Amino acid sequence: MEGQALVWFQDLEESGVLKEWEDFTKALLVRFGPSSYDDPMEALIRLKQTGSIEEYKSNLESLSNRLRGLSEGVWAISFPFQQMSVDHVDFPSCVREVWNQTEAGSGLLKLAAKLKKLKVVLKGWNKKVFGWTTGHIKELEGRIERLESHLQLNYDEEVELDLLASKMELDTWICREEVRLAQCAKVRWSSHGDQNSRYFHVILNKWRQSKIMEMRLSNGLLLKSPHELHDGAVHYFREFLGQSTSVVLPDLGDYVSNVISEDENLRLGSVPTEEEVKQAVFSIPIESSPGPDGFGLGFYLACWDIVKSEMVEAVTDFFRGVPLPRFYTASFVVLIPKIA
Repeated sequence: MEGQALVWFQDLEESGVLKEWEDFTKALLVRFGPSSYDDPMEALIRLKQTGSIEEYKSNLESLSNRLRGLSEGVWAISFPFQQMSVDHVDFPSCVREVWNQTEAGSGLLKLAAKLKKLKVVLKGWNKKVFGWTTGHIKELEGRIERLESHLQLNYDEEVELDLLASKMELDTWICREEVRLAQCAKVRWSSHGDQNSRYFHVILNKWRQSKIMEMRLSNGLLLKSPHELHDGAVHYFREFLGQSTSVVLPDLGDYVSNVISEDENLRLGSVPTEEEVKQAVFSIPIESSPGPDGFGLGFYLACWDIVKSEMVEAVTDFFRGVPLPRFYTASFVVLIPKIA
């Protein structure tokens, strides 16, 4: 590779695209032009054919589809909350500054509005403060190596202090990277100890290898690109859910016995207290997958003192029968196709 450093190189590596290149080419030249942090660099790619013409064209088409999926955001998550950010000294003040702004409405609507606004701010804050963690680690490792070489040739107290500070900073970034990997792998941190980045990489690589990149429909049509998979799923569910069916449901009232007393029924339907809401939130495993808004449990645990008022108001709205806004009714549709 030649030219500037590539800020989105990590996305290509994690998606398996680089590994796919290795599988069908031995000569690869990528030359990158200048770019800003937010805009991808233009790249000139030259591949050398290593197999038959048919195999080469097939591999190139598959690679093109995967690159197109990355560039058009087919696999992208709009905002995944980064668990490593909760340990940063400026994180609470960043959240509090946004959260304390006045929002119209109350309860469910107010909580949704504040989460939307905070999501935009945290997305920019994460890029500015953390950026690419692996890049920071490699840069610090190179700096430490140079400082150690300098000390071996000529001892200098200032250089030694710089070396110690660089090692402390490296430990911080390694810890952040492992938190990020643990979050991606969705495993329990406490059960595997410290500095198990190799373990998390193994889990992530296993997920990538099992990723389904094409699908054959019952009519024999083969879907290869991410967009074809997306359109095929939309068409299937539109046909499936659009069918009108009239089913007479049986009356099961005679088979249900009254096992709950009137007092118990009143308690179940009563509005929970702040402590009950807190206990319910804190009982959720921290490695649980976030919803479409991207905020996982780690955010609510770290910012409970900041967000608890709006959380309790939202829960109160729910128990009083307030209709759920669209923000809360969004969901993921996961396809689990049969593998022949």
